[in-house]
Amino acid sequence: MGRRQVKGWNELRRAVARCVRAVSGARWPIAATGVALAVGGLAAYTAAGSGLLGGAAQAAAAPHATSHTPGAHNAGPHGQGVAPSSPTPRPLQPAAGSATVRPTASAAPGHLWSAAGSAEGHKPRPRHVKHKRRARHAEHERHPTSTILVASPSPATAGATVRLTATETASGGTHVAGHVQFEVGEVDIGTPIAVDGTGVATTSTTFAAAGRESLSADFTPAGASFGHSEGTFSLVVNPVSRPSAGSEPISVMVPRSGGFTVTIDPGPVQLTPSGSIATGKLPDVTVTDTRNYYPGWSLSGQASRFTYSRNHTGKSVPGNQLGWVPTVVGSQHGGAQLGRAVAPGRPGLGSAPATLAFAPAGCGFGTNILSAKLTLDIPPAVVGRYSGTVTITYVESQPASTTGCGRTTCDGPSDARHNLDDRCPAGGDR
Repeated sequence: MGRRQVKGWNELRRAVARCVRAVSGARWPIAATGVALAVGGLAAYTAAGSGLLGGAAQAAAAPHATSHTPGAHNAGPHGQGVAPSSPTPRPLQPAAGSATVRPTASAAPGHLWSAAGSAEGHKPRPRHVKHKRRARHAEHERHPTSTILVASPSPATAGATVRLTATETASGGTHVAGHVQFEVGEVDIGTPIAVDGTGVATTSTTFAAAGRESLSADFTPAGASFGHSEGTFSLVVNPVSRPSAGSEPISVMVPRSGGFTVTIDPGPVQLTPSGSIATGKLPDVTVTDTRNYYPGWSLSGQASRFTYSRNHTGKSVPGNQLGWVPTVVGSQHGGAQLGRAVAPGRPGLGSAPATLAFAPAGCGFGTNILSAKLTLDIPPAVVGRYSGTVTITYVESQPASTTGCGRTTCDGPSDARHNLDDRCPAGGDR
C-alpha cells in the first residue's frame, strides 16, 4: 500500500471518528456528511495512487480544499486535501460525478447540512411551512355554518316538478353571503345559486323514474371567515298513477225564486131572493203561484152577521145562514183542489172559516181562478135590506196536520205526476 493510500485510510479513520461524535450528539445530518466525505476522500486518494486519475485527479484533490478557520492551509504532502487533526472539519472538493458538499451559513462550526447524493441536502425549514400551520390554525377559527335542504312535494311523482330549498344559517342565527350547489347523487343540478338575504336558495328539477333520490346542497360562503356546510335530503319518487274510471260528485245550489199572489174581483155581490133562500156568486179569486220550491197554499172564507139597514131596529141574520159550493173558472192547475161544499145553517160559514181551495205541498204551481155559489137561508119574518161580508183568507203553505182530502197525485208545472199524500188546510173538513 502506498503513502497516499495510507493517508487516505487515515482520513477515513478520522472521518469515522467525527461521525461517531456526531451520532453521540444526535446530529444525524453531520454523520451522513462525514461518511460521504470519507468515502469521497478514499476514492480520490485510491484513484491517485493507482494512477487511474493521473495528474488531473491530483490537481482536483488538493487546490480546492478549504478551511473554516482563518489562516488554515492544506497540510498533507503534495497538498492532497488531507485535513489536519482539528475539531473543525474541512470538506474536500469531490471528483466529477460525486455529491456536492456545501456548508450552510446558519450551521455552527463543524456542522455540515449537506448529504451525499443530493445537491442541496437538508435545508432549514422553509417559511411557508410555518404559514401552512398558521393557515390550518385559521381554518379551525372559521365560524361554522349549517345548511338545511327540503324538497317539495315529498314524496314526489315521476315527471312532476320538485322544488328544492336550501336554507343556510351561521352562528347566532345570522345569514352570510355565498352560493349553494344543488346535487343529486354526485351530479350537479344546474349552476351554483346565490343565497338571498334570508340565507335561502331555491331551484326546481324533475325525476324521470320512480325510486329514492339522494339530494344535497353544498353551501360555499363568499368570505374566508366562515366555513362551508352541506345539507342532505332523501326523496321518494313515486311512479305515475294510472287513470281509473270512477264517479265524480257534482253539486249545484239552486236559489229560491218566484212568488205567490191572490187577487179578488171588486164587489159588491147582490144575492137574489127566491122564496126562503137567496142565491148569488162569489167574485173571482185568482191565485198565482210561481215559487220553484212548491210549498203549497190554501184559501178559506168566513161570513159575518147580516145586519138590517136600519140598525136602530136591532134586526140581523146570523152568518151561519150563508153557505157555499166552491167552483173553478176553467180548469184547475198544478194539483190545486177545491174545498168541500158548506150547507147554509148546518153548519154555515159564520161559526168557522171553510176551505175554498188548496194545493198540497209539492203542488199548486201556476194560476187558478176560483169562485163559489152562495146560498143564504132566509129566516121567517125577515123583511128589508140586510148586508154582511165574506172574508177570504189565504195561507202561503199547506198545513201539514190536515189529512183526508182523498187525492193522491197532483200536476206539476211540467205536467209531471207525483205520488203525494194529500193534505187539507184548516177548515178542509167542512
